[in-house]
Amino acid sequence: MNKLLAMEVFIAVAERGGFSAALEHLPVSRAGVSKYVADLETELGGQLFHRTTRKVSLTNAGKAYYEKCKEILAAVEGADCIVSGLTATPTGLLRINAPMSFGHRQMGPLVAEFQRRYPKISIELILSDRKVDMVEEAFDVTIRITQPKDSSLVARKIAPCWFMLAASREYLERHGWPNVPKDLTKHNCLTYTYGPRGKTWRFHQGDQIHQVTVNGNFDSNNGDLMCATAEHGGGIVLLPTFILCDAVRAGRLLPLLQHYRIEPAGIYAVFPSSRMLSTKVRLWVDFMVEQMGDLPQWDRQSGAAE
Repeated sequence: MNKLLAMEVFIAVAERGGFSAALEHLPVSRAGVSKYVADLETELGGQLFHRTTRKVSLTNAGKAYYEKCKEILAAVEGADCIVSGLTATPTGLLRINAPMSFGHRQMGPLVAEFQRRYPKISIELILSDRKVDMVEEAFDVTIRITQPKDSSLVARKIAPCWFMLAASREYLERHGWPNVPKDLTKHNCLTYTYGPRGKTWRFHQGDQIHQVTVNGNFDSNNGDLMCATAEHGGGIVLLPTFILCDAVRAGRLLPLLQHYRIEPAGIYAVFPSSRMLSTKVRLWVDFMVEQMGDLPQWDRQSGAAE
């Protein structure tokens, strides 16, 4: 058995969720795919996949083996690059996960520019606001707005994530402007169900912290929907500036309580820990840091970070 090819086959099946789906990325037949996986399981003395009629998924042993195989093949790729001088022309598939609103609003230009630089890297970008299992779902890197607590993952901060409080002029004319944070208790505040703040919003003014428990008649797990609801007079929102920037610049939403500071979060590139990071992931993460930096383009005009 060609062990490295067997590892490539195993990884392709894991990342594509099935034997048939893996075929288009492999120089082997369908029977060859099944045989390589079966031979690996026989040699290792354990089952790598749970198999059903619809899909396959990694067992706990399969997850651990997947991580090691990725690390080994990344090391082989790195060695090949050193010898052959191919570092400037990396190839292959890069699977990225990102939050729905961030991906929809900000990732398009980034992907286009990255592929201009590295045309032989193919990108599969999956948008989802839920917390994904990077190994089970075979992502190379995921973008998260909060730093993960999972010790098996590495998180590199690529940019700050500033927040803004805003509402439409129509809403404010009907319900009045909040002048201090406690005024928010009298308003309809729209809350994000996946966010760490929930219904407890904190504002800073000098050394003072003002903590307010807000209420409202609308919760959602999608920031774009909350922004649109606020634009149509639905209430007050507290959202990242990468969501609100366009509506604020166009005058559809008005910033509120700007003399108070809202603690920023961070935008992180997250990837499984390993001794050697794959070239594709390293290039993507370095590229995002370069493009976004300490003051992302959406904040250069919004003034949220001032």
